[in-house]
Amino acid sequence: MKLTPLWLRSLLVVIFLAAGLPALDATAATAAPTDCPSTLHCVYVPAAYRQNSPDPTDYGNYDVANRPAGPTIDGIVVHITEGDLASVIQLFQDSTSIASAHDVIGRDGTVYVMVPAQDIAYHADNYDYNTRKIGYEIVGHSALGDVTRAQYRSVALLAQFDAARFHFPLDRQHIIGHDNVPAPRDALASGMHVDTGPFFDWQLLMILLGAPVMPNAGPDSQFVTIAPLWPLSRQTVTGCWPTPDLCAPGGSRPTNFVYLHTAASQSAPLLSDPLLGQGTTDVGNNAAKAYYGQQFVVSDRQSDTQGTWYQVWYDGQRGWFYSPRWAPTAVPTKGHRVTPKAGLSTVPVYGQALPESSDYAAAPCVPPAGAMPVPTPLSYTVLAGQQYSLAGQVTAERYRAVNFDGSALCDRTLYTGTQQYDVIQFNGRQYYVRASDVDVS
Repeated sequence: MKLTPLWLRSLLVVIFLAAGLPALDATAATAAPTDCPSTLHCVYVPAAYRQNSPDPTDYGNYDVANRPAGPTIDGIVVHITEGDLASVIQLFQDSTSIASAHDVIGRDGTVYVMVPAQDIAYHADNYDYNTRKIGYEIVGHSALGDVTRAQYRSVALLAQFDAARFHFPLDRQHIIGHDNVPAPRDALASGMHVDTGPFFDWQLLMILLGAPVMPNAGPDSQFVTIAPLWPLSRQTVTGCWPTPDLCAPGGSRPTNFVYLHTAASQSAPLLSDPLLGQGTTDVGNNAAKAYYGQQFVVSDRQSDTQGTWYQVWYDGQRGWFYSPRWAPTAVPTKGHRVTPKAGLSTVPVYGQALPESSDYAAAPCVPPAGAMPVPTPLSYTVLAGQQYSLAGQVTAERYRAVNFDGSALCDRTLYTGTQQYDVIQFNGRQYYVRASDVDVS
Protein backbone atom coordinates (compact mmCIF):
# COMPACT_ATOMS: atom_id res chain seq x y z
CA MET A 1 0.00 0.00 0.00
CA LYS A 2 1.32 3.40 -0.92
CA LEU A 3 1.53 5.81 2.05
CA THR A 4 0.06 9.21 1.25
CA PRO A 5 1.24 12.26 3.24
CA LEU A 6 -1.91 11.97 5.38
CA TRP A 7 -1.27 8.30 6.07
CA LEU A 8 2.37 8.93 6.87
CA ARG A 9 1.66 11.91 9.13
CA SER A 10 -0.96 9.96 11.07
CA LEU A 11 1.32 6.95 11.44
CA LEU A 12 4.24 9.06 12.66
CA VAL A 13 2.09 10.82 15.23
CA VAL A 14 0.78 7.50 16.57
CA ILE A 15 4.33 6.09 16.82
CA PHE A 16 5.59 9.27 18.50
CA LEU A 17 2.81 9.32 21.06
CA ALA A 18 2.97 5.61 21.73
CA ALA A 19 6.70 5.88 22.45
CA GLY A 20 6.01 8.17 25.40
CA LEU A 21 3.21 6.13 26.95
CA PRO A 22 3.51 4.05 30.11
CA ALA A 23 3.76 0.38 29.27
CA LEU A 24 0.79 -1.90 29.89
CA ASP A 25 2.84 -4.10 32.23
CA ALA A 26 1.01 -7.30 33.07
CA THR A 27 3.33 -8.06 36.01
CA ALA A 28 3.37 -4.77 37.85
CA ALA A 29 0.02 -4.75 39.66
CA THR A 30 -1.28 -6.47 42.75
CA ALA A 31 -3.96 -9.14 42.79
CA ALA A 32 -7.44 -7.83 41.95
CA PRO A 33 -10.91 -8.82 43.12
CA THR A 34 -13.61 -10.21 40.87
CA ASP A 35 -14.43 -7.91 37.92
CA CYS A 36 -10.92 -6.48 37.72
CA PRO A 37 -7.80 -7.82 36.00
CA SER A 38 -4.71 -8.77 38.00
CA THR A 39 -2.79 -6.18 35.97
CA LEU A 40 -4.43 -3.37 37.97
CA HIS A 41 -4.53 -2.22 41.56
CA CYS A 42 -8.18 -2.70 42.45
CA VAL A 43 -10.18 -2.02 45.59
CA TYR A 44 -13.65 -3.46 46.13
CA VAL A 45 -15.95 -0.71 47.47
CA PRO A 46 -19.55 -1.87 46.98
CA ALA A 47 -22.18 0.61 45.89
CA ALA A 48 -25.37 0.61 47.96
CA TYR A 49 -28.02 -1.96 47.24
CA ARG A 50 -30.69 -1.16 49.80
CA GLN A 51 -34.43 -0.63 50.17
CA ASN A 52 -35.10 3.00 51.12
CA SER A 53 -38.63 2.74 52.52
CA PRO A 54 -41.36 0.15 53.17
CA ASP A 55 -42.18 0.38 49.47
CA PRO A 56 -40.21 -2.51 47.85
CA THR A 57 -39.93 -0.56 44.59
CA ASP A 58 -38.01 2.21 46.39
CA TYR A 59 -34.42 1.03 46.29
CA GLY A 60 -30.97 1.89 44.93
CA ASN A 61 -28.44 1.96 43.41
CA TYR A 62 -28.49 -0.75 40.75
CA ASP A 63 -30.51 -3.71 39.48
CA VAL A 64 -29.60 -7.30 40.19
CA ALA A 65 -29.26 -9.09 36.87
CA ASN A 66 -27.43 -12.02 35.31
CA ARG A 67 -25.44 -10.41 32.54
CA PRO A 68 -24.45 -11.58 30.00
CA ALA A 69 -26.56 -14.73 30.41
CA GLY A 70 -29.48 -12.32 30.82
CA PRO A 71 -29.13 -8.86 29.26
CA THR A 72 -26.41 -8.49 26.65
CA ILE A 73 -23.18 -6.63 27.45
CA ASP A 74 -21.93 -5.01 24.24
CA GLY A 75 -19.70 -2.12 25.28
CA ILE A 76 -18.54 0.53 27.72
CA VAL A 77 -19.66 4.05 28.59
CA VAL A 78 -16.86 6.29 29.88
CA HIS A 79 -17.86 9.07 32.28
CA ILE A 80 -16.10 11.92 34.11
CA THR A 81 -17.13 12.36 37.74
CA GLU A 82 -17.00 16.20 37.84
CA GLY A 83 -15.95 15.78 41.47
CA ASP A 84 -13.38 14.13 43.71
CA LEU A 85 -13.04 10.46 44.58
CA ALA A 86 -14.54 10.72 48.07
CA SER A 87 -17.66 12.51 46.83
CA VAL A 88 -18.43 10.03 44.04
CA ILE A 89 -17.94 7.00 46.31
CA GLN A 90 -20.16 8.63 48.92
CA LEU A 91 -22.79 9.27 46.22
CA PHE A 92 -22.78 5.68 45.00
CA GLN A 93 -22.97 4.35 48.58
CA ASP A 94 -26.07 6.47 49.28
CA SER A 95 -28.98 4.32 48.08
CA THR A 96 -31.26 7.35 47.76
CA SER A 97 -29.04 8.87 45.05
CA ILE A 98 -30.23 6.30 42.46
CA ALA A 99 -26.83 6.51 40.76
CA SER A 100 -23.89 4.15 40.35
CA ALA A 101 -21.18 2.90 38.03
CA HIS A 102 -19.41 -0.40 37.79
CA ASP A 103 -15.93 1.04 38.24
CA VAL A 104 -14.43 4.32 39.45
CA ILE A 105 -10.87 5.14 38.36
CA GLY A 106 -8.93 7.31 40.82
CA ARG A 107 -6.33 9.93 39.95
CA ASP A 108 -3.48 7.45 40.56
CA GLY A 109 -5.10 4.78 38.38
CA THR A 110 -6.55 2.72 41.22
CA VAL A 111 -9.79 1.04 40.20
CA TYR A 112 -12.61 1.05 42.75
CA VAL A 113 -14.98 -1.79 41.86
CA MET A 114 -18.46 -0.72 42.98
CA VAL A 115 -21.04 -2.76 41.03
CA PRO A 116 -20.50 -6.30 39.69
CA ALA A 117 -20.51 -6.38 35.90
CA GLN A 118 -23.34 -8.93 35.98
CA ASP A 119 -25.62 -6.26 37.50
CA ILE A 120 -27.08 -3.13 35.88
CA ALA A 121 -25.57 0.08 37.22
CA TYR A 122 -27.49 3.36 36.90
CA HIS A 123 -24.94 5.40 34.97
CA ALA A 124 -26.06 6.37 31.45
CA ASP A 125 -29.37 8.32 31.84
CA ASN A 126 -30.83 5.79 29.41
CA TYR A 127 -31.88 2.43 30.84
CA ASP A 128 -31.39 0.71 27.50
CA TYR A 129 -27.71 1.70 27.60
CA ASN A 130 -27.47 0.85 31.31
CA THR A 131 -28.69 -2.63 30.42
CA ARG A 132 -26.22 -3.16 27.57
CA LYS A 133 -23.10 -1.37 28.83
CA ILE A 134 -20.53 -1.31 31.59
CA GLY A 135 -20.02 2.12 33.19
CA TYR A 136 -16.60 3.57 34.06
CA GLU A 137 -16.35 6.81 36.06
CA ILE A 138 -13.01 8.63 35.78
CA VAL A 139 -12.30 11.03 38.65
CA GLY A 140 -11.81 14.42 37.04
CA HIS A 141 -13.51 17.36 35.34
CA SER A 142 -14.50 17.42 31.68
CA ALA A 143 -14.08 21.18 31.43
CA LEU A 144 -10.52 20.93 32.76
CA GLY A 145 -9.34 18.00 30.69
CA ASP A 146 -7.46 16.81 33.78
CA VAL A 147 -7.53 13.02 33.25
CA THR A 148 -4.09 11.62 34.17
CA ARG A 149 -1.91 9.23 32.18
CA ALA A 150 -2.36 6.69 34.98
CA GLN A 151 -6.13 6.90 34.52
CA TYR A 152 -5.94 6.46 30.75
CA ARG A 153 -3.75 3.41 31.31
CA SER A 154 -6.17 1.88 33.83
CA VAL A 155 -9.17 2.51 31.60
CA ALA A 156 -7.35 0.80 28.72
CA LEU A 157 -6.45 -2.26 30.81
CA LEU A 158 -9.93 -2.50 32.25
CA ALA A 159 -11.53 -2.15 28.80
CA GLN A 160 -9.27 -4.85 27.36
CA PHE A 161 -10.27 -7.14 30.23
CA ASP A 162 -14.00 -6.50 29.82
CA ALA A 163 -13.93 -6.71 26.02
CA ALA A 164 -12.17 -10.08 26.20
CA ARG A 165 -14.61 -11.64 28.66
CA PHE A 166 -17.79 -10.20 27.14
CA HIS A 167 -16.68 -10.39 23.49
CA PHE A 168 -17.19 -6.89 22.11
CA PRO A 169 -14.78 -4.96 19.85
CA LEU A 170 -12.30 -2.39 21.11
CA ASP A 171 -13.46 0.46 18.90
CA ARG A 172 -15.23 3.79 19.30
CA GLN A 173 -18.58 2.30 18.33
CA HIS A 174 -18.48 0.12 21.46
CA ILE A 175 -16.36 2.27 23.78
CA ILE A 176 -18.24 5.53 23.95
CA GLY A 177 -18.45 8.63 26.11
CA HIS A 178 -21.44 9.63 28.19
CA ASP A 179 -21.83 12.41 25.61
CA ASN A 180 -22.47 9.77 22.92
CA VAL A 181 -25.43 8.14 24.74
CA PRO A 182 -28.79 8.87 23.06
CA ALA A 183 -31.75 10.52 24.73
CA PRO A 184 -34.43 7.89 25.42
CA ARG A 185 -37.23 10.45 24.93
CA ASP A 186 -37.57 13.93 23.43
CA ALA A 187 -38.14 15.55 26.82
CA LEU A 188 -34.79 14.28 28.11
CA ALA A 189 -32.63 15.38 25.17
CA SER A 190 -31.61 18.77 26.58
CA GLY A 191 -30.57 17.22 29.90
CA MET A 192 -28.35 14.44 28.55
CA HIS A 193 -24.82 14.58 29.93
CA VAL A 194 -21.90 16.00 27.95
CA ASP A 195 -18.94 14.24 29.59
CA THR A 196 -16.32 13.11 28.56
CA GLY A 197 -16.29 16.51 26.90
CA PRO A 198 -14.08 18.28 24.35
CA PHE A 199 -10.74 17.83 26.16
CA PHE A 200 -10.73 14.05 26.71
CA ASP A 201 -7.82 12.47 24.83
CA TRP A 202 -9.61 9.73 22.93
CA GLN A 203 -6.60 9.40 20.64
CA LEU A 204 -4.39 8.44 23.58
CA LEU A 205 -6.91 5.96 24.95
CA MET A 206 -7.36 4.26 21.58
CA ILE A 207 -3.58 4.05 21.11
CA LEU A 208 -3.31 2.33 24.50
CA LEU A 209 -6.03 -0.07 23.36
CA GLY A 210 -4.13 -0.76 20.16
CA ALA A 211 -6.96 0.64 18.05
CA PRO A 212 -6.18 4.23 17.00
CA VAL A 213 -8.20 5.68 14.14
CA MET A 214 -6.14 5.32 10.97
CA PRO A 215 -7.02 5.93 7.31
CA ASN A 216 -7.89 2.63 5.63
CA ALA A 217 -9.47 3.90 2.41
CA GLY A 218 -8.58 6.17 -0.47
CA PRO A 219 -9.07 9.94 -0.38
CA ASP A 220 -12.37 9.68 -2.29
CA SER A 221 -13.96 7.25 0.20
CA GLN A 222 -17.66 7.71 0.93
CA PHE A 223 -16.85 7.54 4.65
CA VAL A 224 -14.79 9.75 6.92
CA THR A 225 -13.90 9.19 10.57
CA ILE A 226 -13.32 12.12 12.90
CA ALA A 227 -9.71 11.94 14.13
CA PRO A 228 -8.34 15.31 15.27
CA LEU A 229 -4.56 14.99 15.66
CA TRP A 230 -3.77 15.49 19.34
CA PRO A 231 -2.35 17.89 20.44
CA LEU A 232 -2.39 19.84 17.16
CA SER A 233 -6.17 20.18 16.71
CA ARG A 234 -7.56 23.05 18.79
CA GLN A 235 -11.14 24.28 18.57
CA THR A 236 -12.40 27.34 20.42
CA VAL A 237 -14.51 26.34 23.44
CA THR A 238 -16.35 28.74 25.75
CA GLY A 239 -18.40 28.68 28.94
CA CYS A 240 -16.38 26.24 31.05
CA TRP A 241 -17.58 25.73 34.60
CA PRO A 242 -17.38 26.58 37.45
CA THR A 243 -15.89 29.74 35.99
CA PRO A 244 -15.67 30.63 32.27
CA ASP A 245 -11.92 31.29 32.40
CA LEU A 246 -11.28 27.54 32.74
CA CYS A 247 -11.72 27.41 28.97
CA ALA A 248 -8.45 28.31 27.32
CA PRO A 249 -8.91 31.35 25.08
CA GLY A 250 -8.91 31.15 21.31
CA GLY A 251 -8.68 27.40 21.00
CA SER A 252 -5.31 27.15 22.74
CA ARG A 253 -6.03 23.71 24.27
CA PRO A 254 -6.05 20.41 22.38
CA THR A 255 -9.56 19.22 21.51
CA ASN A 256 -11.09 15.96 20.31
CA PHE A 257 -13.93 17.17 18.06
CA VAL A 258 -14.99 19.26 15.07
CA TYR A 259 -17.81 21.77 14.70
CA LEU A 260 -20.44 21.23 11.97
CA HIS A 261 -21.25 24.36 9.92
CA THR A 262 -24.10 25.13 7.53
CA ALA A 263 -21.63 25.96 4.75
CA ALA A 264 -17.96 25.38 3.89
CA SER A 265 -16.75 28.38 5.87
CA GLN A 266 -15.54 28.92 9.42
CA SER A 267 -17.77 32.01 9.55
CA ALA A 268 -20.90 30.04 8.57
CA PRO A 269 -23.38 29.36 11.41
CA LEU A 270 -23.17 26.10 13.28
CA LEU A 271 -25.91 23.55 12.68
CA SER A 272 -29.10 23.73 14.72
CA ASP A 273 -30.44 20.55 16.35
CA PRO A 274 -34.22 19.82 16.27
CA LEU A 275 -34.23 19.01 20.01
CA LEU A 276 -31.26 21.00 21.34
CA GLY A 277 -31.57 24.20 19.35
CA GLN A 278 -28.75 26.28 17.90
CA GLY A 279 -25.22 24.91 18.10
CA THR A 280 -22.73 27.10 19.95
CA THR A 281 -19.13 26.95 21.14
CA ASP A 282 -20.26 26.45 24.76
CA VAL A 283 -18.59 23.47 26.42
CA GLY A 284 -21.99 22.03 27.32
CA ASN A 285 -23.57 22.46 23.89
CA ASN A 286 -23.39 19.34 21.70
CA ALA A 287 -25.79 20.44 18.96
CA ALA A 288 -23.07 20.69 16.31
CA LYS A 289 -20.10 18.59 17.48
CA ALA A 290 -18.65 15.33 16.14
CA TYR A 291 -16.03 13.52 18.23
CA TYR A 292 -12.90 11.45 17.70
CA GLY A 293 -13.75 8.02 16.34
CA GLN A 294 -17.24 8.83 15.05
CA GLN A 295 -17.81 7.94 11.41
CA PHE A 296 -20.03 9.77 8.91
CA VAL A 297 -21.06 9.43 5.28
CA VAL A 298 -19.56 12.06 2.97
CA SER A 299 -22.01 13.83 0.67
CA ASP A 300 -19.60 16.40 -0.76
CA ARG A 301 -16.06 17.74 -0.32
CA GLN A 302 -14.17 20.87 -1.31
CA SER A 303 -10.36 20.84 -1.25
CA ASP A 304 -7.84 23.66 -1.42
CA THR A 305 -4.09 23.91 -0.87
CA GLN A 306 -4.56 24.06 2.91
CA GLY A 307 -6.98 21.18 3.44
CA THR A 308 -10.44 19.77 2.76
CA TRP A 309 -13.97 20.76 3.70
CA TYR A 310 -16.13 17.66 4.20
CA GLN A 311 -19.90 17.75 3.97
CA VAL A 312 -21.45 14.85 5.92
CA TRP A 313 -24.89 13.60 6.86
CA TYR A 314 -25.47 14.68 10.45
CA ASP A 315 -28.62 15.10 12.54
CA GLY A 316 -31.09 14.88 9.66
CA GLN A 317 -29.20 17.46 7.61
CA ARG A 318 -25.83 18.06 6.00
CA GLY A 319 -23.03 19.86 7.81
CA TRP A 320 -19.51 20.96 6.89
CA PHE A 321 -16.25 20.66 8.83
CA TYR A 322 -12.67 21.46 7.87
CA SER A 323 -9.67 19.14 7.95
CA PRO A 324 -6.35 21.01 7.52
CA ARG A 325 -3.53 19.22 5.74
CA TRP A 326 -1.02 20.08 8.47
CA ALA A 327 -3.25 18.83 11.31
CA PRO A 328 -6.05 16.60 9.96
CA THR A 329 -9.30 16.39 11.88
CA ALA A 330 -10.57 13.39 9.91
CA VAL A 331 -9.34 10.48 7.79
CA PRO A 332 -10.96 8.46 4.97
CA THR A 333 -12.18 5.07 6.16
CA LYS A 334 -14.30 2.10 5.15
CA GLY A 335 -17.78 1.58 6.54
CA HIS A 336 -21.36 0.42 6.10
CA ARG A 337 -23.97 2.90 4.89
CA VAL A 338 -27.51 2.93 6.30
CA THR A 339 -30.27 4.37 4.08
CA PRO A 340 -34.10 4.24 4.14
CA LYS A 341 -35.59 1.40 2.15
CA ALA A 342 -36.98 2.28 -1.27
CA GLY A 343 -40.46 3.70 -0.98
CA LEU A 344 -40.04 5.03 2.57
CA SER A 345 -40.00 8.82 2.75
CA THR A 346 -39.31 8.91 6.51
CA VAL A 347 -37.68 6.47 8.92
CA PRO A 348 -38.32 6.91 12.67
CA VAL A 349 -35.34 7.32 15.02
CA TYR A 350 -35.33 5.81 18.51
CA GLY A 351 -33.33 6.30 21.70
CA GLN A 352 -34.01 2.76 22.96
CA ALA A 353 -34.24 -0.62 21.23
CA LEU A 354 -37.36 -2.00 22.93
CA PRO A 355 -39.63 -5.01 22.36
CA GLU A 356 -43.12 -4.50 20.97
CA SER A 357 -46.31 -4.97 23.03
CA SER A 358 -46.83 -8.27 21.20
CA ASP A 359 -43.40 -9.48 22.34
CA TYR A 360 -44.34 -8.96 25.99
CA ALA A 361 -47.73 -10.61 25.47
CA ALA A 362 -46.10 -13.69 23.91
CA ALA A 363 -43.50 -14.13 26.69
CA PRO A 364 -43.72 -17.01 29.20
CA CYS A 365 -44.31 -14.45 31.96
CA VAL A 366 -46.65 -11.67 30.83
CA PRO A 367 -46.11 -8.41 32.73
CA PRO A 368 -49.05 -6.24 33.86
CA ALA A 369 -50.66 -4.26 31.06
CA GLY A 370 -48.81 -1.00 30.42
CA ALA A 371 -46.00 -1.87 32.81
CA MET A 372 -43.31 -2.21 30.14
CA PRO A 373 -42.17 0.50 27.72
CA VAL A 374 -42.68 0.08 23.98
CA PRO A 375 -40.83 1.75 21.08
CA THR A 376 -41.55 5.48 20.92
CA PRO A 377 -39.99 7.50 18.08
CA LEU A 378 -38.14 10.70 18.78
CA SER A 379 -38.59 13.92 16.84
CA TYR A 380 -35.47 13.01 14.87
CA THR A 381 -36.06 11.31 11.51
CA VAL A 382 -34.04 9.88 8.63
CA LEU A 383 -35.50 11.07 5.33
CA ALA A 384 -35.24 9.39 1.96
CA GLY A 385 -31.82 10.05 0.45
CA GLN A 386 -30.07 10.58 3.79
CA GLN A 387 -27.19 8.28 4.69
CA TYR A 388 -25.59 7.38 8.01
CA SER A 389 -22.76 5.17 9.19
CA LEU A 390 -23.62 1.86 10.83
CA ALA A 391 -22.26 1.72 14.39
CA GLY A 392 -23.72 -1.66 15.40
CA GLN A 393 -26.70 -3.98 15.33
CA VAL A 394 -28.77 -5.11 18.34
CA THR A 395 -31.84 -7.12 19.21
CA ALA A 396 -34.69 -5.41 21.04
CA GLU A 397 -34.38 -6.10 24.77
CA ARG A 398 -35.87 -4.85 28.04
CA TYR A 399 -35.04 -6.04 31.52
CA ARG A 400 -37.84 -5.88 34.10
CA ALA A 401 -36.59 -5.01 37.59
CA VAL A 402 -39.29 -3.89 40.02
CA ASN A 403 -38.85 -4.92 43.67
CA PHE A 404 -35.76 -4.85 45.85
CA ASP A 405 -36.03 -8.59 46.49
CA GLY A 406 -37.22 -9.58 43.01
CA SER A 407 -40.66 -10.61 44.28
CA ALA A 408 -42.89 -8.67 41.87
CA LEU A 409 -44.74 -10.34 39.02
CA CYS A 410 -42.25 -11.22 36.26
CA ASP A 411 -39.49 -9.50 38.25
CA ARG A 412 -35.87 -9.82 37.07
CA THR A 413 -37.01 -11.06 33.66
CA LEU A 414 -35.37 -10.26 30.34
CA TYR A 415 -37.78 -9.69 27.45
CA THR A 416 -36.32 -10.14 23.99
CA GLY A 417 -38.15 -8.75 20.98
CA THR A 418 -38.35 -9.99 17.42
CA GLN A 419 -37.29 -6.60 16.03
CA GLN A 420 -33.67 -5.96 15.11
CA TYR A 421 -32.28 -2.44 15.33
CA ASP A 422 -29.34 -0.80 13.59
CA VAL A 423 -27.25 1.62 15.62
CA ILE A 424 -26.35 4.69 13.57
CA GLN A 425 -23.99 7.61 14.17
CA PHE A 426 -26.82 10.09 13.75
CA ASN A 427 -25.13 13.18 15.23
CA GLY A 428 -22.70 13.40 18.13
CA ARG A 429 -24.70 10.59 19.72
CA GLN A 430 -25.68 7.11 18.61
CA TYR A 431 -29.34 6.39 17.86
CA TYR A 432 -31.42 3.43 16.68
CA VAL A 433 -33.44 2.73 13.53
CA ARG A 434 -35.43 -0.43 12.88
CA ALA A 435 -33.45 -2.79 10.66
CA SER A 436 -36.66 -3.48 8.70
CA ASP A 437 -36.86 0.22 7.73
CA VAL A 438 -33.38 0.54 6.22
CA ASP A 439 -30.88 -0.99 3.85
CA VAL A 440 -27.26 -1.51 4.88
CA SER A 441 -24.64 -1.50 2.14
